[in-house]
Amino acid sequence: MTTITIPRIKKEIPLSILLLAIVALLGIFAMGTRWIYGLGVVTNLADTRPWGLWISFDLAVMAFSGSAFSIAALTHMFRRYKYHNIARVALISGFVGYISAAAALTVELGRPERLWHYFFYWNTHSPLFEVGMCVITYLLILTLEFLPILLKKLEWHAMMKGIHFFEIPIVAAGIILSSGHQSSLGSISLALPLKLHPLWYSPTLPIVFFISALTAGFAMAILVGLLGLRFFDDWNFKKGVFSGLGRYLLIALSITLVLKLGELVYAGEFNLIFENSYQSIMFIIENILYIAPIIILLIPKLNKSHPWIFRAGYLAVGGLVMHRFNVSFVGLAGAKYFPTWQELLSTAGLASIGIIIFWVIASNIPLMEEEH
Repeated sequence: MTTITIPRIKKEIPLSILLLAIVALLGIFAMGTRWIYGLGVVTNLADTRPWGLWISFDLAVMAFSGSAFSIAALTHMFRRYKYHNIARVALISGFVGYISAAAALTVELGRPERLWHYFFYWNTHSPLFEVGMCVITYLLILTLEFLPILLKKLEWHAMMKGIHFFEIPIVAAGIILSSGHQSSLGSISLALPLKLHPLWYSPTLPIVFFISALTAGFAMAILVGLLGLRFFDDWNFKKGVFSGLGRYLLIALSITLVLKLGELVYAGEFNLIFENSYQSIMFIIENILYIAPIIILLIPKLNKSHPWIFRAGYLAVGGLVMHRFNVSFVGLAGAKYFPTWQELLSTAGLASIGIIIFWVIASNIPLMEEEH
């Protein structure tokens, strides 16, 4: 008789997770009011300001989820197998991130009850159609990549072997699809030449979005890995993993900075940085958050220190959040906009749900493997 093993879920819940659960419940309430009463009642969005906080959240979370494809490429394509365990952590981060992004899209959509139309009435001329299809397909691929880890915990060995047979094609498809998807997010902004401020509008936006997703991938792997070493006793990584990720982060940050500033010099718009406007101030803050980790990672005494690598990681993440926020909000022309409490609370709730899901997975499923 076949038996199915159902693992026990740990009952110890930290206070921080309980607090996040309260925020998540409040966020679900805010999302419920939006689904019931519509966008016009619960948001400050307008016809001339259709993008708000939810779009910025989506763009940032999708970039953070770049850790799944960037570390997977590093491990499987370039055979840097010492990053195997951190690649598993990055996979879970990307998986949870795309779940959060997909949930945020259902909140942001004007008529979410018509979501099923998307699967039957294809508008292949719309760049948003491509983005949505990539989100759905890549989330499916991340689920397939996550299944072997879950099946091993459940001790469903026969099914796990079947999934393992397709492991490399699945990983390769994930890397290719996510690479194209990240650049296409930047391509959407190319349709806004008269609305997006010249400090951010550039023909190189697709490349900048792709490279910044790689940057976010390395930075998030550093943050999540080092935080995991502190909060999970069974986590372990090979020596030199974080200093190695720091080197890759340094390269990605430098390329991104050169692309952004070089485009302004080439277009003759470098002087816009010093026009002392709201946009120029936000642009300066954004790039300081890129330059600071570059300086840290260039100093030999600091780029081998875990605390300083961690600082470089969260500064880089801050720079990326600022860039996505500036492109989708600060740099756009239109009506004045400030998020309502429903927008703020629902966004905080989505972020809290993502962290809770990651904690549940990391606490109950062994992510670390003995590396050979």
